[in-house]
Amino acid sequence: MDSLSSLSASSLNSLSSISSFKARRVPKSSSQRPARVAPPPSERKLTIPVSPKLTSRSRLRASISASSSEEDLAKSFKALDMPDLSRKFVPKHDAGKLTEPTPFKLSTDARHVSKEAEFKSRQEAEEKKAQQARRYKANPVRNTLALNNLGVVAVAQRPLTEPKPFQLQSEVMHDHRSAQWTARVERELEDEQNKFSSFHARAVPRVVGDSSKVYTPRRSSKPLTEVNDFQLNVDRRSQKHQEISVKKSEREKRIEADKMAEVMRREEEEAREVRTMRRTMMVKAKPVPNSVYSGGPSVVHSSKPLTEPMSPHFRTDMRLRSART
Repeated sequence: MDSLSSLSASSLNSLSSISSFKARRVPKSSSQRPARVAPPPSERKLTIPVSPKLTSRSRLRASISASSSEEDLAKSFKALDMPDLSRKFVPKHDAGKLTEPTPFKLSTDARHVSKEAEFKSRQEAEEKKAQQARRYKANPVRNTLALNNLGVVAVAQRPLTEPKPFQLQSEVMHDHRSAQWTARVERELEDEQNKFSSFHARAVPRVVGDSSKVYTPRRSSKPLTEVNDFQLNVDRRSQKHQEISVKKSEREKRIEADKMAEVMRREEEEAREVRTMRRTMMVKAKPVPNSVYSGGPSVVHSSKPLTEPMSPHFRTDMRLRSART
């Protein structure tokens, strides 16, 4: 309710602020009708109306004729008698002859017969050739007497060639080497037999009664073997890698320190240059010249004469004179 009261109060205030509405008068021209002006008479002829040729009339005539024919059929319709269902249906035998099919007379049949005959004849010829090729026909034996009679000289019979062994120098060398080798082997066997035959065994020593003279082995004075740890190449390489990494880190630290020192030096140089530039950029006023206080510079008149103007000596007059003459 408070909101409605506030709305109503605000709406009333807005309405009171609006000025009073005043409508304008209707103009007199709107109430007066304009004067009608008759159009000029046209010279065209009047249009004569013609009935359109619509297909609806033909459709209507067709429907009327169809309805009349149906009525005529209804009037002239006469139902057939009911067939006698007690009789069995027996089909009538047709006395006509059965259709006898005639074979097709194609041109391909004649071509087939001719091609088949050609194929058979070709096959028979190939079989005859194959049989003739299978038959072996040896050449007749030559009659040497007939050849002699014809004037051919008979060949004299010679003894068969007897093969002789090759006399090679390598075979002689082989026999000589084999004889030397067998002689050396026999000599070595004889030497070994002589060695074995000249063997003499030592006499069996007598038993020693004194125990001090019995041979007793001495103990060795060599130190015992000390077992050391394995020295693998992997450990050696890892130690080298550690040393290399330490050297690398030291070198990188040294480079970083040099870089930082260079940066600090550059910053100091820049600060120094800025300070010197600021000192040089300080404004220093120039002293006032004495001419300001003395009343200005003294003017001295020039002793040169004034310039006298002279007419220019153009060559146009000479050209005009020459043209006239």
